[in-house]
Amino acid sequence: MINIAVLVLIMVSGLFVPITWENTVVDIYYLVLLIMIVPTVSMVVRVVHSFIKN
Repeated sequence: MINIAVLVLIMVSGLFVPITWENTVVDIYYLVLLIMIVPTVSMVVRVVHSFIKN
C-alpha cells in the first residue's frame, strides 16, 4: 500500500512541475519502480523457499 502511495505522489507531482522537468519526473518514477521491484522479488523468493521446505 505504501508503494502505491509513493507512486501516486510522484505522478501527482507531475501536475505541479514545469513542462521542462517532465522527463525528469518520469525518469524518477521509473527509477522508483525499479527500486521497488527488489523487495518484492526477495519476498517472493523467501515465500517459495519456505513453501518448498514444508
